[in-house]
Amino acid sequence: MMPFCCAWILKSGPRLDWLLAGRLRRFRGLLGADFGRAMARDAERDDPAVHPYHRDEFSALARAAS
Repeated sequence: MMPFCCAWILKSGPRLDWLLAGRLRRFRGLLGADFGRAMARDAERDDPAVHPYHRDEFSALARAAS
């Protein structure tokens, strides 16, 4: 069973994304489908290095995979 605070964050997170404006925008949540598309697109790269991504970069990868 998931603790109440974790369940609350998962359910209310998308509704609170508007609070993360300006420089904090990169910490907004991602949809699972967008995350999956972005990771599939990244796996196609021929570069075995570690690539940290922020929200905007994930969104760009997900759009490129669509």
